[in-house]
Amino acid sequence: MPTLKYINCKINLNIFFCISLKIMSPFTDNESYKHKCAKEIFKQWCDSTAWYDPTCGWRCVATNYNRYLTWRSNRSQDAWLEYPIVVNSNINSIQHNWDEIWPNHAEERLFNGFVPTYAECKEYNLYPTAVIDIVLPHKGSPEYFIEICHTNPVSNEKLEKLKQLKMGDDACLIEIDADWILRQTGIPSKLEIKRWLI
Repeated sequence: MPTLKYINCKINLNIFFCISLKIMSPFTDNESYKHKCAKEIFKQWCDSTAWYDPTCGWRCVATNYNRYLTWRSNRSQDAWLEYPIVVNSNINSIQHNWDEIWPNHAEERLFNGFVPTYAECKEYNLYPTAVIDIVLPHKGSPEYFIEICHTNPVSNEKLEKLKQLKMGDDACLIEIDADWILRQTGIPSKLEIKRWLI
């Protein structure tokens, strides 16, 4: 017979899932806990001081590709979760940070690291081509577009769409394995990149 504590927990989880599913975008409807947790951990690594280099004022981390990820966001956050990609005649979120191009330039959003949700984009008739798991911006522009891979790698279709949108010369699309992130016991000094796609 289940205990009252178990029943309460189950009810609370069911309520949480019902509410969460109603407000999630189609890009995150089927997201696993493992994928979500790996993204949040990776963001914490990026926002921590572990990869901060005080000599240049940038974040810097080595990779298994013999390349470094280096960035300075000039914002309150050093990494952004769930970054919508919208490119049209007025908006280009591949080349410019959202807090500089958002149609409603409220003072609290301007240059503070604001990134709209999928729902907020839809309110302004902006329909994302893709939503990137994590973006690392560098001086006003998205620099590293990072997909955390759990069960499904970045599809060829998504890769082709992003290539067609002409990511800038310095912009990179990278795939990192969620299992690798979750196996770490601390912030690593070197990133294990699964695939450097663009």
